[in-house]
Amino acid sequence: MWWFVLVCWTLVVARLQNVEAQSSYGYDSRYDFNRRSYAAYPSYIRTRIINPSVYQFSNSASRVIYPSANTVNNPSNTPLGVAYPSNTAFGVAYPNTNTPGERYPGNVPNAGTVRVFTSAAKGDKVNLDVYYETNCPDSMRFIVNQLSPTFRDLEDIVDVRLIPFGKAQALYDPTSNKYEFQCHHGFAECYGNTVQGCAISLYPDVETHLNFISCMESYPRPSDSGQKCARRQSLDWRKISKCADGEEGKQILFRNGELTKSLQPAVTFVPWININKVHTDSIQRNSLRNLKSVICDEYKRPHPKC
Repeated sequence: MWWFVLVCWTLVVARLQNVEAQSSYGYDSRYDFNRRSYAAYPSYIRTRIINPSVYQFSNSASRVIYPSANTVNNPSNTPLGVAYPSNTAFGVAYPNTNTPGERYPGNVPNAGTVRVFTSAAKGDKVNLDVYYETNCPDSMRFIVNQLSPTFRDLEDIVDVRLIPFGKAQALYDPTSNKYEFQCHHGFAECYGNTVQGCAISLYPDVETHLNFISCMESYPRPSDSGQKCARRQSLDWRKISKCADGEEGKQILFRNGELTKSLQPAVTFVPWININKVHTDSIQRNSLRNLKSVICDEYKRPHPKC
């Protein structure tokens, strides 16, 4: 009987340590989520702080103007504290993390008002946007089992864009005029998101960076597999890690957050899949089950691999 009590007590202590480790903005230096030395992560992820003054983006459809007197001094409050300012070019504030879990909820706000398939001209390439998280099991399965094989067969008819950010948050601290990244699966995922964002930026050819990302996602801890996958895909890991550890990596993660948070309907599940800039229940559900079939149907022409 004593051994049963001991096992139960061990499980309780482990659970309490995990809760404590995630209590401060989600993370704490006393706990190593992926058995990686905490000090090994870049300082901006370890402290989760970035300075918004470096982000002077143009006023376009995909970027925000930041910072300004209004946005810096008038952040919007959320249950997690202070979040992204609401008066950006997108006109929306960063949401709090009180959203549904990783399981797809089954209904998307306003999804019924959008057609399942878009009005792309017959024979045009299909645009596929995937918003995901590096360490999310559903994202890992989708990239390895659906996206990668589909692209191999249909790369001549599909344009793929990968945006690693997902349900991460960038929280604003008005006292320091800085931001903190908080990722859905811990600070290791923030690093993995940044590594993959850097790979996409440094190697814009889709086949090249998708093979690297698919390799990372095939490991139990994707965020720790970058170096071995770079070597396997003949990519320069020094360039990728330098980007991820430095200012460039911060900017890439920030931009991916802007792209993700601007989506309508808003992300409630990852991976979040858009076909020709449209998201519906049907697109999401069918893409998770058989992405190749969705792309073939949207292409609207015969194809030898369809």
